[in-house]
Amino acid sequence: MEAEIHRIEANSEVDGYKADNREIESSLAQKEAEVRDWTNRHKAKRAEHGQQHEAAQRLISDVSDEEKEMIKQYSGLPTTEELDDKITAINARLNLMAEGNPNAIKAFEKREQEIQTLISKLESIVERLETNRALITEIREKWEPELDALVARISDGFSHNFEQIGCAGQVGVYKDEDFEKWSIQIMVRFR
Repeated sequence: MEAEIHRIEANSEVDGYKADNREIESSLAQKEAEVRDWTNRHKAKRAEHGQQHEAAQRLISDVSDEEKEMIKQYSGLPTTEELDDKITAINARLNLMAEGNPNAIKAFEKREQEIQTLISKLESIVERLETNRALITEIREKWEPELDALVARISDGFSHNFEQIGCAGQVGVYKDEDFEKWSIQIMVRFR
């Protein structure tokens, strides 16, 4: 009974392998047909090339030495299509330069003058800014030490009075680059 089951399974596997083999053989036959087709095409093209080459050689052999020299001289030149493309591109560039904007040079010169004017104005503003900064620094050096001394005296008195009631206190000046943000800070700590 077991042998019969093994025989049936083996026959089933053989049938599967045969089906796979038929697919592979079919695919192989198709590829071989394609190869034959390509080989035949290649032979036909090669024969056609050979005929054209022989015809060209006959034409060249009938040419005089002077004409052969001319053929050699002109064989490396670009085709007429390539030359036409170059001519079209150059004409388009020339049209853009000539007709695209006739006032381009005038506009460029005007813009250049405007830029020069703006540069001189900017240099003048920078010079005034530096002068003002120097003046601010000079004035600040006069009153800032006095302000710091006055706030320090107030802070000492404030600290003393807060010590009397068992707390801590201090007064200071918050300084920023922008004078509008300066402020007096009163700090208190209760114990």
